[in-house]
Amino acid sequence: MAGGAYPDSSVADPTGAATSADLASFFEAELTRLYGLCFQMLRDPTEAEDAVQETAMRAIRSIDRFRGEAALPSWVFRICVNVCRDRIRDRARDRQALDDARIDALWRDQHYTVDPSLVITRAEDGKRLRAALDRLSPSQRMVLVLHDAADWPASRIADDLQLPLGTVKSHLRRARMAMVTLLGQSDMERRT
Repeated sequence: MAGGAYPDSSVADPTGAATSADLASFFEAELTRLYGLCFQMLRDPTEAEDAVQETAMRAIRSIDRFRGEAALPSWVFRICVNVCRDRIRDRARDRQALDDARIDALWRDQHYTVDPSLVITRAEDGKRLRAALDRLSPSQRMVLVLHDAADWPASRIADDLQLPLGTVKSHLRRARMAMVTLLGQSDMERRT
């Protein structure tokens, strides 16, 4: 990186291997940039700090596997990007699980109702329908679209997607519950 603030790994060791000292120098020089990258990807200061720490731990644990095929900074930044991707994927999975749990709880509540005419009106509004579809998990969205829009039977979806029939039916049920809930929410409920 700029200014040679840490040793160039190809100069530090003729084999291209980096040492723990090279890694320590890199982190000392580039900590702010690593944090900035993590913050831009994760949009949360605490999570960005944790991601930098996880990046350092992964780099330290695998420094003996660094072969010098890429420059040390490129190698560490690749680790950092992978850490952030993992966290984003985990966050999406957690958010979907929370949404599923919230929707399940609503549907178990004997007092929960939606206005069917509102759901129908909003389902006819392409923009609102797409927004609700976008909030489904990818697997739920795929099964719902194939079944309800493409008119595929559940057995064909199961065969083509190589999923058990029960899983397809479960995705379809959950997707329909979520769509009714999302389309039946008031504008205030959607903001939260």
